[in-house]
Amino acid sequence: MQEPTEQDSDLESDDSYQGSDTGYSETCSSNQVAGGGGGGSGGLGVSSQPELFLGLAYSATTGQLMAEVIKGSAFRLAGSSRAPDTFVKLTVQSAEGRSLFKSRTPTFTCNPNPMWKENFVYPINKSQLAGITLKVGVWAKKAMKRRHLIGCFALGRGGLGEEEKSHWQDMTEARGEQICRWHRLVAEDKNS
Repeated sequence: MQEPTEQDSDLESDDSYQGSDTGYSETCSSNQVAGGGGGGSGGLGVSSQPELFLGLAYSATTGQLMAEVIKGSAFRLAGSSRAPDTFVKLTVQSAEGRSLFKSRTPTFTCNPNPMWKENFVYPINKSQLAGITLKVGVWAKKAMKRRHLIGCFALGRGGLGEEEKSHWQDMTEARGEQICRWHRLVAEDKNS
């Protein structure tokens, strides 16, 4: 089975990224932080499954969806003893599957547990929110400008996992308060 490369994925079709880093950041309270994505380690290094800690908030007053890429856990590449150089890509898609916004964190060098704390804000009307999908992918840079997908997940309309559905639902009910959760990264399925 061939490992997906960045060119193969709909998470990366070009290098034009939109969205903004507004410096929005709230510390998640203990009741907002759920255990690791899908019953994992909670990002505490116990599980060998790669996970990403993500904060979400939606303000109906300002019509803004806010996503904070906080940190990752257990990032690695098969066949390499060196920790990967990683970055996270976020793609906001409409109900029709059209990309509305793309954002990307800076690359974190040689660390299996990177800490980004990067914030992105997307203008989304409340009437559009139910049809939005937020795709999140963690990528590793390799030699010769090649990039490989470590894993991904989706929230919102296109979210399939229970943790992803729960995170999105809790965010929509939180009235602007940031909700943070761990999400397990899964290999992209080209057939779905």
